[in-house]
Amino acid sequence: MTTYKYVGMKYSQGDSTTEMVTFCAPAEDIFSWGGVPAKNERFHGGFQRALSPRYKKIIDFFNSGQTSPGAIVVAFRENVLKTESLGLPSTWNTKELTYKPELVQLEFSSGVDEGASIEQLRTSVQAMLAARLNLDTQPSSDLDTREVEADANESSAVEEFVDDTNVDSDSDEELDVGQSKLLQFYEFISSDERVNEWINSQASKITSLKEKGNLTQAEKEFVAFTPEERLRFILQSLLRPAMIVDGQHRVNGANECDKEDIVFTVCALKDADWVEQVFQFVVLNKMARPISKDFLTELLNTSLTNSEIKVIDEKLESVGIKNADRIIHKYINHDPKSPFAGMVAEASESIGFEKSGKLSQQGMLAVAKRWRTINKGGKTLEMAMFLPALGVDTLTVARKKWEGYEVWVPYMFAFWEVLKTQYEKEQVWVKAPNFHLLYIVTLQALQDVFLESKAEGDARFSSIENFKEQVRDFFDAVPGSFFQNWSATGLQSGTGWDDIKEAIRAFRKGQKLSTVRSTSSLFN
Repeated sequence: MTTYKYVGMKYSQGDSTTEMVTFCAPAEDIFSWGGVPAKNERFHGGFQRALSPRYKKIIDFFNSGQTSPGAIVVAFRENVLKTESLGLPSTWNTKELTYKPELVQLEFSSGVDEGASIEQLRTSVQAMLAARLNLDTQPSSDLDTREVEADANESSAVEEFVDDTNVDSDSDEELDVGQSKLLQFYEFISSDERVNEWINSQASKITSLKEKGNLTQAEKEFVAFTPEERLRFILQSLLRPAMIVDGQHRVNGANECDKEDIVFTVCALKDADWVEQVFQFVVLNKMARPISKDFLTELLNTSLTNSEIKVIDEKLESVGIKNADRIIHKYINHDPKSPFAGMVAEASESIGFEKSGKLSQQGMLAVAKRWRTINKGGKTLEMAMFLPALGVDTLTVARKKWEGYEVWVPYMFAFWEVLKTQYEKEQVWVKAPNFHLLYIVTLQALQDVFLESKAEGDARFSSIENFKEQVRDFFDAVPGSFFQNWSATGLQSGTGWDDIKEAIRAFRKGQKLSTVRSTSSLFN
């Protein structure tokens, strides 16, 4: 391991107990000891965005002799950065200084043996994750893997790499996605079989892409590194003494340019745990150069455990960042009971995730909020339908009870599970060209027409099983072939929503598919 020593200035801000140190270091150094915990298809627990092609423009920027005065923000892991006070030189007239600095010598090691094998790196990362997960470092076969097995979409190691409504965070205990994702990665790197299977799968994909030719930019970047190189980078980043919170593009661009000694000011947080690193990343990027809602939501769900989220939620609230959508999205995409589990697309800032055939996160949040707001004003008839199933006698009590996700989410799941079961058999429960069932506008229209029609008929649901039975009866006359080969476009912004609902009503009145096809605007 390499030891690094710099001279810097130590300070803190206001009443904060977080110590910071500012010093100067060449880009080559920062690249060597600064990890980039990017969220990618193999390590869901990262929080950095993908390194975009714009860093190549920074290479040209520095090659042309330009200067970038902005600081690189890093967070040093706990107990790795040592500082020793140097005092002020006796030749300085400190009385005339506007601000008297505390000069220190910094010292830390790279944290990584550059010659270490992947197996050795895996062992080191296992120990790090075991401590964070409160696991005993025992053979992975002895671990309780219930959380791993619970997520069917994550069971294979060869997979491809705001609303301000208050959500009760105290009810967010059952599904700990962050813990599950970390445990899955721990299990992955603990298993020779899984690692080798993933490497072979990725190598096969790279070979196929190279044979295809005419690669997209994303495909060119994918084939540029072997699976072993990608895994090594992930493991090494996690073991680095510091994480680059802001400035990865400038560091990479400066490191690869032709000029030597591109030096940056480094603003470093001392003894920052994982929660603090995520918090600083969110604050810097949400308040200065915004990250998307989708990335923020998925970042918090998968990069932190529930206990860590409780800490950061309070910190985010304190700086005016609310994330009420996080819990809703967690249950849509990560709860194994969800009919849409694993079907929601990752944000564009994430690395290596396959987005084709996926649903939009913001669209699915809109779908879910239709159920969440049944207890709001103007939907009295809809709320009244659920009184028997909720075991209450008044709308006031029902509305209060409906606020808990553990009450309304199961009904949303039940509705879509019935339709998924029905239309999977007819092979139309797919997100593909000329298949329109999984359009967001279609999903919205289907649940809307059901709730509205039932409310208008003063229906009542005696239990969730009775609710499912009524859903099955309602859509029994709607054939799966109806959802294929629509010619209408712009359904979300035009009359598409109403056209879909009208077609459903026509089927329920006994019209055949041929009649609906000839009369509905969806086909004409």
